[in-house]
Amino acid sequence: MGAQSTIDSQDLLNRASSLFGLLRKNVAEADAMRRLPDENIDALQQADLLKVWVPRRYGGFEAPIQTQINLSAEIARACPSTGWVFANLTTLSAIACLLSQKAQDEIFGADGNALVCGVLLPGGTASPSATKTTDGYRVSGEWPFASGSLHATWTGLGVPIIENGQMVDLALMLFPRADLEIRDTWFTVGMRGTGSNTFVAHDVFVPTHRTLPLMGPSGAIEGSTLTEHRSESLYRVPLGALLRLGLSGPALGIALAAQEAFLEGPSKRSIPYTTYQSRSEAPSIQIALANADTKREIAVLLVQRAAAEAQRFAVDGDFPDLRTRVRIANDTAYAMSLAKESLDLLIAAAGSSSMAESSFLQYSFRDLSTVVLHGIFRPTMTLEMYGRVLCGLSPGISTIF
Repeated sequence: MGAQSTIDSQDLLNRASSLFGLLRKNVAEADAMRRLPDENIDALQQADLLKVWVPRRYGGFEAPIQTQINLSAEIARACPSTGWVFANLTTLSAIACLLSQKAQDEIFGADGNALVCGVLLPGGTASPSATKTTDGYRVSGEWPFASGSLHATWTGLGVPIIENGQMVDLALMLFPRADLEIRDTWFTVGMRGTGSNTFVAHDVFVPTHRTLPLMGPSGAIEGSTLTEHRSESLYRVPLGALLRLGLSGPALGIALAAQEAFLEGPSKRSIPYTTYQSRSEAPSIQIALANADTKREIAVLLVQRAAAEAQRFAVDGDFPDLRTRVRIANDTAYAMSLAKESLDLLIAAAGSSSMAESSFLQYSFRDLSTVVLHGIFRPTMTLEMYGRVLCGLSPGISTIF
């Protein structure tokens, strides 16, 4: 497939906005089914939005970081679960492009609509293991919480490399989804529509060219990748920054959707047991709304700053130092915390009616509460790491920056 025309980020955003009605209509269905309706994914594919971070070599847009963030926020504004799956699929597409062209050709060259999901860190009740062969690895294990598992065609999984009983590296390995079992394990109160089930590998062979070392001085986390296309700046963004920024948009979109829902409904109702005939007349509600909007806007600005910094380093061909990478991680995680605080203010102002099944606010509350608990964010942990770096120490408790 040939290259896409020049990127028009506003055109892509307009395409996402045009799907609002369809995606919002399907929110309850996605929540009830614990997966996205195929109609949602079909609509994203027909609009070419899932190609936002696919290389232009394969007909994608290879768009700037902020474009993907804006798209995932806009999609999540309509349907949080769809926004989260979109963010995951597009981010894993970009991470897959850190591998060699041979691996990329297998994915994007063979299928113009290929979708990649993944789980970077191993988990589950059966710890993953990899046995080295002459030309690859044989892999077994479990990987839970694979968002988009029911729609992806490829999967990137983090696999420990064990030598003499010790873990010597963590590698990202790419599997055709057909090579893996999907175990239905996604029973949650939030982000129910994401189909974030468990992948299981039963002695699956992975060739060396579909393996990317992650840790150590020659690993992708420190900037060593296998792609031959060094001029493609998007894929020079540090892996940790790419992952965090790629997953940050949905929280911003959910917070905005909650504010819109509040202004359309609860703010116009009376306040029980008071003389206020409309919540919007009450100074306490006005202040809560102003605080909520301010926190949400600061969250947006923090993510924009982090994205701009990561983009600048990548375009210049420089790899940011550790302090910069940790600050990008902290900016992104702190933004997620602010988005949640914004939502909490609106929920408190709306009152118990916000928890009605018919209220979009309850979807926002459940879904955003789930997003900020994702291990890649965890604002308190990221603050600890940033504080350590500011004190001249190592981050100490994480290696993914």
